[in-house]
Amino acid sequence: MRCPRCQHGNREGRRFCAKCGAMLAMTCASCGFSNEPGENFCGGCGLTLQASWPGAAAALGLAYALSGRIAEALPLLEQGLERAVSMRSLRSYAEFAAWLAEAHRLAGRLDDALEVARRAFEFARERKAQGQQAWALRVLGEIASQREPPEVETAGQHYREALALATELGMRPLVAHCHLGLGKLSRRAGKRQEAQEHLATAITMYREMHMRFWPNQAEAIMGALP
Repeated sequence: MRCPRCQHGNREGRRFCAKCGAMLAMTCASCGFSNEPGENFCGGCGLTLQASWPGAAAALGLAYALSGRIAEALPLLEQGLERAVSMRSLRSYAEFAAWLAEAHRLAGRLDDALEVARRAFEFARERKAQGQQAWALRVLGEIASQREPPEVETAGQHYREALALATELGMRPLVAHCHLGLGKLSRRAGKRQEAQEHLATAITMYREMHMRFWPNQAEAIMGALP
């Protein structure tokens, strides 16, 4: 892979140039697809990449959060959110806030996650940004589902609202994520058949979209069903 800045030949799979440090590829935080630097939308799922510094930082922060590197994720997501505000990038604000809420949730900071996710949803709703509303609703569903005991009705409502919006807008990765969330929620509520149906739908969609990270998670949950 040849670096666009210094023309150094790098081995395949590198994300940054070994010689000058320039970005060679941007991995989508949602589906794992490898995109070329400067592309605005993911070639695998259509998510906004926004390869500018705030977008790159926030996307990297989400990727770190999903891989369990929370301590590294939170500063990147917070910086990306702050820059989005300073640059008056309104669409980015709702998206990055939803990602930050997801990172807080993964860290077990559910109250922080809820505060940020609500802010992201209200911001997106006021501006009629339905795609960002859908992502925020999914995070709200995850937060309610993770409570002890789980807030089953609240989580289910958020997931279903996110699923309806995502289906209408053709946001297939988010549709799959909602089915995964509903599958996990149904499992915790003891609804085995519903859990199987949602998990099977999620697994099929993930495989169709070549989203490598998520099918294994859904299959592990499916295998643990009583």
